[in-house]
Amino acid sequence: MQYIADSFRPDWTLGADTTNLEAMYRAYLTIGIAANVLKKKAVAQEMYFKALQMADVLGDPHSRLVVLYETAYMHMVNDDLQAARSLYFQVAQASQPNSMLQVNSLSFASILSWLLGDVPEQLPEWARVTLVALHMGRVPAVDAPAAFSLPRVAQAFRLLRRLGREFNLNLPSHHVRDHRLKRAQLLEDLQRVVGSSKGRGITWFMLKAATALALSMNHDLEAMNELRTGLDASASGISLINMVFFATAIQIYANLPALERGEEFQNAYKTLLQQYSALKDYQRAFLLWWMRDFTPVTLYLLSEKHPDLEPYLREFIVVHETQAVHAGKVLKRYPRRSMAQYALELLQGNPMPSEVRYTSTRHKTALETLGNPHVIYSPVVQALKANIK
Repeated sequence: MQYIADSFRPDWTLGADTTNLEAMYRAYLTIGIAANVLKKKAVAQEMYFKALQMADVLGDPHSRLVVLYETAYMHMVNDDLQAARSLYFQVAQASQPNSMLQVNSLSFASILSWLLGDVPEQLPEWARVTLVALHMGRVPAVDAPAAFSLPRVAQAFRLLRRLGREFNLNLPSHHVRDHRLKRAQLLEDLQRVVGSSKGRGITWFMLKAATALALSMNHDLEAMNELRTGLDASASGISLINMVFFATAIQIYANLPALERGEEFQNAYKTLLQQYSALKDYQRAFLLWWMRDFTPVTLYLLSEKHPDLEPYLREFIVVHETQAVHAGKVLKRYPRRSMAQYALELLQGNPMPSEVRYTSTRHKTALETLGNPHVIYSPVVQALKANIK
């Protein structure tokens, strides 16, 4: 592939027959795809342009659409999401109705719209309904094409939210059989939604991020390995996906105090901290949604350096040994001392000491009264910060 992208260049002359022109078209397209895989954008652009010329000479509209489709993919993996979506819409509009090219183009346009934070009218109803459901934390009831993966993402997120609520609510009694089995069942259900066959791209990464967080809430030290498997070459060039990766990694390290926090953790923290200010509005909005819903410890850490995020901490219970606070109010009945003292032990899978078992009831009652918000434990935050150099 490296040789094809770097060295192989077809040539053609005026008067070449149709068979040769078709061969040239395929050659340019193949070289462009190879160059894109190898992150050689300039070469890919040049080859796609020449493939378009061949398609025009041949008078083949379908061949032209295929080149535009691959060009859109090139823009997407190189972080130009707006340009990619525009081309996907162009391809979808000109393609045969319900053809694979049209469905795949609309699927990619829908995924990009999710990241960009809007619901364009050009999308079909099944895509618009799905995007609205994702924004509202619901699973869409739509009859969508099998190639459309966002409904599966919505289903995985619903299970992850249920697991997160269970994890928050019953952390002091996590070792109790019923609670342990419930968490394990939710993890199994989520893994079934994700599936065992390897995928790629944005939705695959989001599904693996959900799985990794679910593993971390079941005390599974393989959670970080699971997260890493989701970030392939087709997603790693998208800056927003990288930010979600870092945010998720930090939360996994928070959920798993026994996990060694080496260079990877420090890189995640420092990169997220440094890059946050440079994010575009849509990137910041998506990342904020992700942190509020799934990685609250990351949001807390980020807010220490970015005061504009502090208002969102009101949604969480923040537990110190001296006080527990929610929405600016001190929670007088919350078992702050015992939860602050034993939070790290609980997250390592150890049970609450018998002499403070009453803590479970008081903790659960407080959370249920407030609608089961996320809980930030100060010792967990401090343990993370102790590993930052």
